[in-house]
Amino acid sequence: MIHPVFHVSQLKKHVGNRVVQHSLPIMRPGPALQPRAILDRRMIRHNNRAVTQVLIHWEGLPLAEATWEFKEELKLRFPEFNLEDKVGFEGEQLLQVEEDNGGLNSK
Repeated sequence: MIHPVFHVSQLKKHVGNRVVQHSLPIMRPGPALQPRAILDRRMIRHNNRAVTQVLIHWEGLPLAEATWEFKEELKLRFPEFNLEDKVGFEGEQLLQVEEDNGGLNSK
């Protein structure tokens, strides 16, 4: 992710009286992104212990922008998103997601 950070030397004095935006956009309450599907899982070493990460496809984002998230943190942030229904953590089959004409279909 690229963060919108710049050095103060890049600022320039505003000339004119044109207002770009009068108010901030209205945002809906809750997290901006919602998980859509779990694509994969992996075990990694974190703070000298084994932890599970899941590859999350986010609602409204392309599949290429899926991210690895810690399973326990995801359970806290999205308690309504049932991880055990999506990925078999006991050796069951993973949820399969296919691309179809720009959209996604879950199996």
